[in-house]
Amino acid sequence: MIQDEENLQAVMEDGERRSWALRMTVWVAVLRILQLAIGFTTLVLAGYVVHVFGGDYFHSFSMTFFTFIWTLLFMGYIFITRDYIPKCYFYWLHIASEIFTLLFWLTSFSLLIWECQTWDTAQDAIVTTLSGEEVAAINSLPNQGPAIVSLRVATAMSCVNWILFGTTLYICTRYMTSR
Repeated sequence: MIQDEENLQAVMEDGERRSWALRMTVWVAVLRILQLAIGFTTLVLAGYVVHVFGGDYFHSFSMTFFTFIWTLLFMGYIFITRDYIPKCYFYWLHIASEIFTLLFWLTSFSLLIWECQTWDTAQDAIVTTLSGEEVAAINSLPNQGPAIVSLRVATAMSCVNWILFGTTLYICTRYMTSR
């Protein structure tokens, strides 16, 4: 399925040349697998935050969930159609889907940043305005500290995934324009 070729032309089993079908080099395939792994990890971390805080971060989790499902569909399209159903592969659809995926990861990243910023602002306001006992009562939620760390790690991982999708978009569009 994955071929290490600089000239990325495909010859199908029926002998028909399909030079428009983008083949994946080994490095792009590694980036794709890394994108899926980071996307799943981001989803799990955002889900943990929702579990601890009881749905207060629902919009960030729902966008992260949607983005991960979209990423799965996109990866399925480019992995399956290009190698197994080449007549269904359209490179302009590939590029458009890659752009949408990049924008969805940017949106997830932005929402997670907003959640981190909101939490930090609220925590600062609580600490400066309330007494020590009141702060302890508010911060007595079990697993609150690890959930905040999970939120920050999910934010960082969504940023990394956004950068990786930007990289693969650049690689794919550069290959397309060199033809």
